[in-house]
Amino acid sequence: MIRNKMLCIIIIMVTLIFAGVSVVLADGTETLGPPLGVTLANGTGIVAAGVGLADGSGSGTISFTVPTGATVKQVFIYWEGQTCAYDILDYAFKINGVDVIASDPLDYSAGGNRIGAPIAFFFNGACPNTLDQNIYAIAYRKNITAFGLVTDGPNVLNITELNNFGYVTDGAGVLVIYQEPAKPSAEIAIADGIDLAFINFPEPKKNTVPQTFTFSPAGVERTAKLSMFFSSVEGLVSGFGIRPNSIEITVGSVTTTYSNLLFSSSGEEWDTLNLSIVIPAGASSLTVQAFSRDDFSTGRLPASFFWIAAGLEISTPAEGCTPGYWKQTQHFDSWTTPFDPSDLFSSAFEDAFPGKTLLQVLQLRGGGLNALGRHTVAALLNAQSGGVEYDLTTAQVIQKFNSVYPGTSAQYETLKNFFEGFNVQGCPLN
Repeated sequence: MIRNKMLCIIIIMVTLIFAGVSVVLADGTETLGPPLGVTLANGTGIVAAGVGLADGSGSGTISFTVPTGATVKQVFIYWEGQTCAYDILDYAFKINGVDVIASDPLDYSAGGNRIGAPIAFFFNGACPNTLDQNIYAIAYRKNITAFGLVTDGPNVLNITELNNFGYVTDGAGVLVIYQEPAKPSAEIAIADGIDLAFINFPEPKKNTVPQTFTFSPAGVERTAKLSMFFSSVEGLVSGFGIRPNSIEITVGSVTTTYSNLLFSSSGEEWDTLNLSIVIPAGASSLTVQAFSRDDFSTGRLPASFFWIAAGLEISTPAEGCTPGYWKQTQHFDSWTTPFDPSDLFSSAFEDAFPGKTLLQVLQLRGGGLNALGRHTVAALLNAQSGGVEYDLTTAQVIQKFNSVYPGTSAQYETLKNFFEGFNVQGCPLN
């Protein structure tokens, strides 16, 4: 039977306060961390999706799409639930009819799949063990890459028979690492485990532990993808209506707060959160932390929840050689077919510089269209070079210039700045 978690939490808090007992249910170790026993594959990106399973059926569907043509490198399935102390659990369930057999011990050398010790959550007088009537939450992860269940394009994973937790199975999520052809691998990192937060518990359960991802800085602004799994925020067990929550993300010296994004978005008692985060030029770290709190003073009881996993995908710093590099005689051997210093600018672009060659445009002085011309030719040569990890393709460079010429001085300056940001990232040639 599913019982209301929020009511149980309130009851146990009141009981312990009047009894003069400190509500310390944690050992101080609940936090996410690098996935033990896992060597992450290289890839260009990640996909995360999930499903809530708190209705007790043990069945649900996870739908997601891997970019067409991509190679699936790794697939991880996460799941979490709550149980009375000493309940004997069955760690077998099915995905698309394929048996998933999980080993419970927190021992990855022996193939264990538990990613954190059970966390005591709240008192439940209905638990059969008279010595310990707390509800405990447990989270698991299993590498299912070899099952061959995930391909490029649309995917549907049918979860069945995942109702083996004595109190409630909150949900499951899948995280996929993929590699797209002809693209450099991104920097990808995962932190997982189980971390509880509830504003009315004392530390260390009052807040989650912040997670910091580090990566190589780049000379231009980039966009990172941050994917996370949370459970037990609101719904059939936790109580309906908004249970306030917050997520803070700090990049460089700027902290952005996201409020109330967790609301059983993937089904009852499970949230899969995918955020696009702007990474400014020069930044080398991102810190994320989840909170049980009410940012808007709604008067509602803030959420109690579990943070299961976080994955970050950020493109690797690209390269780019300046106009000054490409115009030097000793670097003409870096020019790549079909482009040659004697080729007319108009052989590739709109005829913005009549009669001038690519080299002559590189040698132009001044601002405005001349400055745009210099950086356009450099961008063209960077994109065409097999030795430069450039952000743009040759076709993109040509299209972008032709789309603004003829145009205004403001348009020329904007595109010049755009190309220049990519052209000064560092030249790996010679």
